[in-house]
Amino acid sequence: MSWDPDDLTIGGVNTSTQGQNYTATSLVLQPTAAQLQAAGGFVPASVQRDLFLPPNLPSIITTSALAATKGSVSEYDKAVALQDYFRDNDFVYSTQTPLKQGYDGDGAQVIARFLEVKSGYCVHFASAMALMARTIGIPSRVAEGYLPGATNGGTANNPGQYTVTSDDLHAWPELYFAGVGWVAFEPTVGRGTIPSYTRPESQIAPNAPAPQSSSTSQAQRLVPTDPANQRGATGVTASAPLQPVLSGAGVALLIVALLLTPAVLRRIRRRNRLRRLTDEWGGASVAWDELRDTARDLGWAVPDTETPRVFAGRIAEAVADTPGHDAVLRLLAVRERDAFGPPTRATAVGLADDLERVLTALEAQAGRALRLKAALIPVSLIPPTWTPAQSARGSA
Repeated sequence: MSWDPDDLTIGGVNTSTQGQNYTATSLVLQPTAAQLQAAGGFVPASVQRDLFLPPNLPSIITTSALAATKGSVSEYDKAVALQDYFRDNDFVYSTQTPLKQGYDGDGAQVIARFLEVKSGYCVHFASAMALMARTIGIPSRVAEGYLPGATNGGTANNPGQYTVTSDDLHAWPELYFAGVGWVAFEPTVGRGTIPSYTRPESQIAPNAPAPQSSSTSQAQRLVPTDPANQRGATGVTASAPLQPVLSGAGVALLIVALLLTPAVLRRIRRRNRLRRLTDEWGGASVAWDELRDTARDLGWAVPDTETPRVFAGRIAEAVADTPGHDAVLRLLAVRERDAFGPPTRATAVGLADDLERVLTALEAQAGRALRLKAALIPVSLIPPTWTPAQSARGSA
């Protein structure tokens, strides 16, 4: 097993999570508004890179940030103003509007369109606030993970059982404050929880529990471990800006998050590819990459030296007598056409449907155990040269 401190993931080759035990110590930031207001000083070089802005940044991002923070003096005031900008200006949460209006994807141009339409989901809200923060000199980044999910209750010694589903996938911005560290904010309307340190103290009753998210994906008995709402979650007072916290519930949640990280990353990769099929020229290569990665996850050998035609032949043989058989041959035809001729957007019309047919047939042929292993331990996240030899299933 190996640990990557940059993206906080645990990985391994030729191993599984079965029977594995982990011990984790969490450092939870629980700043007060006053502490963030007074933050300042040296910003490490490793953080200064989080001020980078892409070239040709659309002007609406900068002008919106300046308008939102007009009159704000400290970095904390500006950060809260940016968060409030999305919650007080008729922005709405929608997963469909970006798809229907053609701005679902990545990049500054997408964020510019989102700011015009004022409709999108958590990635759009988080990315927009992060970019806007950078334009006014505040280092920022976007974090992806899960909302807290639901729990059946528990005690200090027994955290109980947590239920976290794909509906709890979420993204939020984190802004850096010198002397404090990375602090989470929640601009997304209808998701997550507004951090207590961004609300006036007069709005928070003494010893009152933090308000729950309005997200429909969260159950009534939620453990307050939302990354944007740490106050009161562990019972640590806010008299000091940084305090190490180790609790049974926190450790359990951290372990679950670490174990699920590969599955989340793989899901995000597939989702982004499916969106790109109709957004980019030469979408056949995108579909082909997803097909190859899925096959690797399901235990197939997919050598780089293998031609698309040979690979498609193995797939077609494995999914014979299913809709995936003809679908993979159609994908092959488009892939070869794009490889040896100029790619066209017209070839992408049926790619998503055909890709879905092939993936469904492959997963059905693999069986439940392999599908579960593919979901939890997606080897496609690891370069092929790093993985042990796999079964050359379906090969002649």
